[in-house]
Amino acid sequence: MSSVENAFISACRASGNTLVFVDDTDFHGAAVASLAPDLRVLTAIKLESACYAEIESAMRERLASLGQTEFHVAEIVNPKRESAWRNASHADRIAALALLSSLIERANASMRYAWISKGQYEQMRKDWVQSRGEKLPKDRNAALKRVVLRALMEELSAEGRPAVIMIDQDRPRPGIEIDKSENAPWLIGGGVMTAPSQNAAGLQLADALAFGLGRRFRRQSQLDGGTASDLDIASIGPLAALDGRSKSLLG
Repeated sequence: MSSVENAFISACRASGNTLVFVDDTDFHGAAVASLAPDLRVLTAIKLESACYAEIESAMRERLASLGQTEFHVAEIVNPKRESAWRNASHADRIAALALLSSLIERANASMRYAWISKGQYEQMRKDWVQSRGEKLPKDRNAALKRVVLRALMEELSAEGRPAVIMIDQDRPRPGIEIDKSENAPWLIGGGVMTAPSQNAAGLQLADALAFGLGRRFRRQSQLDGGTASDLDIASIGPLAALDGRSKSLLG
């Protein structure tokens, strides 16, 4: 086990640390009529380390009982032919989403989020130079990741508590590593961590929030009109469990 993995495990077992887990999703094309097309969305869940062991234990226990390796909400709601979640009953999938919602509620977790379309990004690049004297990369995905991570680091630094930031891996990696895109040696482990989502319960909760956000937009008329499926309703449960504890990182 690497020193970074050891640092992460120790941070999650101790009290007094802040844990932040970041995931992303995309709204391709014009799938949501009320929003700009081609949105890139990042969501972060923020919680206290004192509650993490209970969260991790509950999630592992439920996964083991269902014969699954991780909570991936897109697969739970709409499992493809190759997905192991096809073997879970409809009721078990509803219950799995309810578990994630209850864990977020009990942890009093909060969410940070940011999204931007391709069309909005060019203006953002100009504004960033004017306000911070720094050029953002041409790649929108990399830029949004940078903005989100730096906003999170500013928030955590101001709070003055030991903290972990972990982001879902952007390419296949064997385990928990330091994401070298940002220099933050003051964070636990020596920087922003990256890991496969199955390696961290917190990343799976961030995934649940990202999916719930997308589902809320995509199924807005059905949800508001009372015609949404029970899986659609359950999928926005993790988002509802925040009870308003969320804010945009883009102002």
